Amino acid sequence: YYALNQANKDMQDIIVIYILDEINKRAIGLASKWFLNNLLQNFQKELSNKANCNLYFFKGDSLKIITQIHKDLNISQIFMNNSFEPSQHNLIKKISDYCTSNKIEIDVKESNLLFPSNKVLNGSGFYFKVFTPFWKSCLARENEISAPLDIVKNNRKINEHLSNYFLKESINIQDLISLPKTQWYNKMQKYWKFSENDILQQLDYFIKNKIDNYKKQRDFP
Repeated sequence: YYALNQANKDMQDIIVIYILDEINKRAIGLASKWFLNNLLQNFQKELSNKANCNLYFFKGDSLKIITQIHKDLNISQIFMNNSFEPSQHNLIKKISDYCTSNKIEIDVKESNLLFPSNKVLNGSGFYFKVFTPFWKSCLARENEISAPLDIVKNNRKINEHLSNYFLKESINIQDLISLPKTQWYNKMQKYWKFSENDILQQLDYFIKNKIDNYKKQRDFP
């Protein structure tokens, strides 16, 4: 939501895209694709309902796709989530270098971590190897954790030129992720929930009903 909120503040046209890149990043398995398929469909609905914004899908080499979009539309800013897997980290560096050389402002934000990975270190300046001291160090930094952002609705009229371009150039989610013909995932579909509201409800339930006994109950399936 950071990119959406920032773009709204700056009164800029914003396009949200998701690139499934299995060229520069490790290919994901079928179960992960099923999960991603559901997650993206729900995210697409939430963006439309909450932010008046569409989510467009692309598949292939991220840098080539971004390069082509920039040639066609002259991008001014790119917002990305950070990653620390070696292949993804290298890809982000390539994209950052491309943006720098083409005078595109790039903003890479932490997406999966409460703290930057190089900030929680032991007294010798190295990464922790034992959990308890690491946990205590995290608790001592509790005030550094940013509050979750709520989405700001985009009240601007959608740019028709941009909308037409991305409708033409993007692909639908069925072409993005091919699910197997044998629908072994149907049983899981009954139990898994993917919307943000469903996930927050599960978290609230865990905090109210399960967390006090977690230390013992985590040892049992």
